[in-house]
Amino acid sequence: MENYDGLQRTFSTEYTSILRQRVKQGKIENYLQEVFPVEKENNHVYRLQQQMHHNVILDPEKTDFENAKLFFDAYKDLSPMIASEEAFWTYMAHVEHFEYVKKRWKIGETTSPESIIDHFFVTSMIKIARNGLARLWWPMYMTYDEKNVNDPYHLSKILYLYTDTMQMLSESSLFSCCNLIHAILHFFEINTDIPKENWLQINRYIIRYYNSVGGVRKLIYLDEKYFEAELQRNKDLLVSLPSRKTGVKVPLRWNI
Repeated sequence: MENYDGLQRTFSTEYTSILRQRVKQGKIENYLQEVFPVEKENNHVYRLQQQMHHNVILDPEKTDFENAKLFFDAYKDLSPMIASEEAFWTYMAHVEHFEYVKKRWKIGETTSPESIIDHFFVTSMIKIARNGLARLWWPMYMTYDEKNVNDPYHLSKILYLYTDTMQMLSESSLFSCCNLIHAILHFFEINTDIPKENWLQINRYIIRYYNSVGGVRKLIYLDEKYFEAELQRNKDLLVSLPSRKTGVKVPLRWNI
């Protein structure tokens, strides 16, 4: 879909709901085509005033981090308000980056409607990083470290190293607490002796602890250094956590 005036487009909320409902009904044939057929007889597509369109070519053969950096670099001017709208990400996944999302998530005749909804739509903010394009922008936005002039993406690299860890953090209620997320990623960045296969259970335990603390303290007001010190103080405890495969339920402990 051409963009002659330089302004970014988005779907209407109504059309987004129509497309989602069709998928829920099992009508996925349009997702098997080379180009998604957007009905042109109605005003389903709108211009976003003051939001410039950017030509970005994403490559499903590249890593998620490589594509995320390319996408975020182009859309740094995207406001969190627009980035919170399902219609915007639905448009991006169906129109501008339809081929990328299809190939990245291997969409085919056997793909379930649930998988299409996950990657082409946004059902809730807590699942926004499941969308094929939102997952390239939101994690980068939350981890971009402007204080590090040499490599503002150093924390983003850590986040994208392990997809399960990224999904767990992004779907946690704590993901809006930037200082905590930065501290967790920095913890893994400096403690290179911790095997990546342990990250998931460590993250799960950290989130469990801070969710309990969040009920009595406003975590958003605590700075990054505070969290970094707490995590480092509890490194031995975190490293010693048994794998979930053992079935052992670990009681919540923390060295304050």
